[in-house]
Amino acid sequence: MKVLIGVDGSDSSVAAVHKALALFGPCTPEFVLIRAVPRTVRSGLSAAEATEEELCADASAELEVVADVVRRSGCEVRTGLWHGDPRDVLEEVTRRVDPDVVVVGARGRGGLVGVLLGSVSSYAVQHFSTPVLVVRRTGDDDPPSTLKQ
Repeated sequence: MKVLIGVDGSDSSVAAVHKALALFGPCTPEFVLIRAVPRTVRSGLSAAEATEEELCADASAELEVVADVVRRSGCEVRTGLWHGDPRDVLEEVTRRVDPDVVVVGARGRGGLVGVLLGSVSSYAVQHFSTPVLVVRRTGDDDPPSTLKQ
């Protein structure tokens, strides 16, 4: 079994990793983690103000923290850092990797914000032929941004 997880450093992304490990960890020979570097506002800087190197270094560090958690669980993991809109990146990697399931977090943006910013999880559910598991962070989850086993 191959599980593709889209990670972005958010609390919902952390919850998605934990849920994927809980559901698929014992029987999954391979996890594939991807992180998109969008050309949007990040940490108070626009992509034009932050250098490409800064954006990539930050994203790469986040991806490596998550990969270490998966490795510590005893599972094989591959990682990839891609440039572009997260929806497009996830769709392209899904086509290339051909996973059995795609796992993403739901940030819970609804209403006008969700319409304006778009939703990676909604896009995946509506457009992918691969099954998509959307994980919503709840109050019962680990504290925010905690990646412990």
